[in-house]
Amino acid sequence: MPRGHPFWEKESVPLAELRGQRVLLPSLRQDLFAPLWDSCARAGFAPDAEVGPSFYQAYYLVQEQLCTCLTRYEPGARRELDRVRDVLLEDLPPLCVSLVQRRDHSSAYIDLLRSYLMEVLGGAASLPPRRGRPAKPFYNFPVLSSTAPAAAAPVHPAPGTPLPFAGGHNFRELGGYEADEGKHVKWGQIYRGITTACLTSAADRKLLDSLGLRLILDLRSGTEAAAAPDYVPDGARLVQICGLCLEDGKEVDFSPEDRFTLLKGMPDEGNRMARAMYERMLHGNKAFKELFRALEAGETPVLFHCSGGKDRTGVAAMLILLALGASDETICADFVQSNTCRKEEIEALWAEHAEEIAARPEQKYFYLGISGVHPDDGPFVLQTIREQYGTTDATWSRVRPDPRPPHAAAPDVSGVKYFSK
Repeated sequence: MPRGHPFWEKESVPLAELRGQRVLLPSLRQDLFAPLWDSCARAGFAPDAEVGPSFYQAYYLVQEQLCTCLTRYEPGARRELDRVRDVLLEDLPPLCVSLVQRRDHSSAYIDLLRSYLMEVLGGAASLPPRRGRPAKPFYNFPVLSSTAPAAAAPVHPAPGTPLPFAGGHNFRELGGYEADEGKHVKWGQIYRGITTACLTSAADRKLLDSLGLRLILDLRSGTEAAAAPDYVPDGARLVQICGLCLEDGKEVDFSPEDRFTLLKGMPDEGNRMARAMYERMLHGNKAFKELFRALEAGETPVLFHCSGGKDRTGVAAMLILLALGASDETICADFVQSNTCRKEEIEALWAEHAEEIAARPEQKYFYLGISGVHPDDGPFVLQTIREQYGTTDATWSRVRPDPRPPHAAAPDVSGVKYFSK
């Protein structure tokens, strides 16, 4: 607080004394201060608070407007600043904890510590500042006030609704789906989609940027990714790991040799190729391991995608929903939603092969699997998982990152952080 403020001569003040005070909060994220809001609510008041991006702006504003700023307590650290000083605010839990871990290192102790800290902080997590975002003067944008009306609850579309990108279809999220014990998957955390290379318009880029992605996992082969490199928003990192490889590790490029290997010499008809791909994806898939590692680490919002967002992406989404406790009906409905999103592509392919389909009607079903998915392949994937691995936990042993602590039998994507309240 600044010189001349009523708190100036105090060493500490109880939380209740914030009642009626104007408080500046230097941060880019309001949700970082959730423990403060909760503590104030329990005390029966809401502070007149504003969130902003810069401590230095707050440093000058507290003097200009004779208000306080909530920041890190450093007793004696700013004694050389004769116009402001720190006073301890009592009765509060920690508002921010930083934990740094090497990306190539895994520790059961750190996993346990992270879980404990998330419980202490009430499950709130903040993201690092996004590069390229212009700073806004926070004193013009109050976000919480004792006189402000309560914010309206966000309105979401039906689960599985595609985002309105002009450059491509089948970009959607897993938010809103009913999962374990009647809870619902949180919105804005897990996106399944198409390559961002096709999102070239300014409107599409703006919409993609607004998602706040931290990770884009490209499930395409290296050849596919090189031919159409992803657009990566500021603040996100790109990881490319092929989601469909042969047993020897070779990325499938659908050459005649690869197709022959997948089909095991059988003719390519009906949905035989699709089922061969799906079955292959369930064995030693490094891309799925990376996806579950990111979810366990809370590296969200995350986007995982292939080219059309239906096969490699579709199986990955099935595994996530399975881990979150969604029903078979929900899982398969999300899988087949690709046909609705890609209706234009499916109908265009049918029109292209109209004569062949007229002569051999069964080919319509065959071509459905090229631009879309076969509806009965969703249940096939779930049946394959249960027949080959017996239990869900055994399936996670194939897709979770290694090593894992011995007590953790399944990935923690079923944790509360991916369920809405």
